[in-house]
Amino acid sequence: MRIQAEAMTPAKVLGYLAMLGAGLVFLVPLYFIVITSLKQYADIYSDPISWFPSPVVWENFAKVFS
Repeated sequence: MRIQAEAMTPAKVLGYLAMLGAGLVFLVPLYFIVITSLKQYADIYSDPISWFPSPVVWENFAKVFS
């Protein structure tokens, strides 16, 4: 007995796009929080925004927990 796959309807496509958009709304700010925490203090407000910190500064976490 075979199980038939459901067809992709426009409503399903819109639902998936809405979920993708909602996921991005929550994940992009979280990404910037993590990236900013790994930057040097002078680089936090640099323009243009860097997507990957260079160099990565792990000492910021040591300062928080000490």
